[in-house]
Amino acid sequence: MSPSEVNAAGRFNAFSLPLVAARYMAHLGVMLGVFWLGITLWPVRSVSSPPIAPWRGQSVLDGAFRWDGGWYWSIAENGYAYSPGQQSNVAFFPAYPILARVVRWFVGDTVNSMMILTVLGACAACCGIATWCRIRGVSQRATWIALSMMLLFPYAWFVFGVAYSDGLFLGATVWACVMLERRRYVAAGLLGALASATRPTGLAVIACLVVGGLEVGGVLQVAEARGMRLLRRFDVPNRLNLSVLKPRLLAPAISALGLGGYMAYLAVRFGDPLLFSRVQQYWGQPSGALTLLKDQYFRDLFAFSRPAFVLTTTLQAAFLLIGLASVPFVGRRFGWRYGIFTLVLVALPLYGSKDFMGSGRYVLALFPTFVLVAERLSGAPLWQRVSYFGASSLAALVLSLGFAHGIYLA
Repeated sequence: MSPSEVNAAGRFNAFSLPLVAARYMAHLGVMLGVFWLGITLWPVRSVSSPPIAPWRGQSVLDGAFRWDGGWYWSIAENGYAYSPGQQSNVAFFPAYPILARVVRWFVGDTVNSMMILTVLGACAACCGIATWCRIRGVSQRATWIALSMMLLFPYAWFVFGVAYSDGLFLGATVWACVMLERRRYVAAGLLGALASATRPTGLAVIACLVVGGLEVGGVLQVAEARGMRLLRRFDVPNRLNLSVLKPRLLAPAISALGLGGYMAYLAVRFGDPLLFSRVQQYWGQPSGALTLLKDQYFRDLFAFSRPAFVLTTTLQAAFLLIGLASVPFVGRRFGWRYGIFTLVLVALPLYGSKDFMGSGRYVLALFPTFVLVAERLSGAPLWQRVSYFGASSLAALVLSLGFAHGIYLA
């Protein structure tokens, strides 16, 4: 990278973070308009999973309160409950509804509190990505492209005020990685703990930070070795240097406290630390080989009785496979802490989802992959960038309208 590009990236971070936040808010305004169209152009379906939160009538914000929002509302209002043999809110992690209670002290309404929390988390994530890009030597042009890719991603509606935990998770994840790059290991661990208490995908954040502490600290090294051409090509660490291991390099392991704390709560109250995973069967998520082989997805694909469902799961599967393919390239470009992060985050829906549903939300957190692709796009011909963003924006518009209308899309 040339000195001029480094300086440009530095100026971008020093003076333009308010511009990044303004960019996000502008996209938020457009998306709220899309949600409003989704509830005014067609009759709204019954869309909130049980227990249904009190409905406040069709306003501009109602299009952002759909499906799992009802479950998060139930936790914020009444806490956790478990009924054997039924769908229960223990499937949803606690950080988001707990913080929504805190915000509710100021705004007085639980649903609005969840939406505000999503906006704050996602806006912080955008600023964090810009900061992370500066630290990692990403050019200003590629940084803007990466942010545009995320904000116009077909499933990006989950970070635009929707009453889901994805905005909070993304913000905590990105800033945990920023703190790791700045060698602030305790802060990275604490932010990672927030991420792992927000979504089960926090397991990928834990892996990233634990490996990252050892990688940044020089414990994990890339050494020349015969017969390991593939490892050398992608700069995979193949040497453990324990002589430089210091206690502070293990501080990112604090990130496991979020997931561990919720598991401890479930063990004490309900007698099963993995209850959040076991209750997934009541959402029709079986375990075993059929889930891994995506038997249900192929049944739906060949029957094609639900075209919208099949199309969105196929699109999500494609993004998941792109994320999987990016693992070695992310590892080589940004370090294998991010390669591991990408691999674990992609592996969770590959293993746990019967039909790829939900994968669009999972891959939204793959910010290193977005940045990697953005660097390639920054040098691509203009028509390629226009084609990509045109197709992505159109998909985002259609899917966002469908979500607000009440169609189950992710």
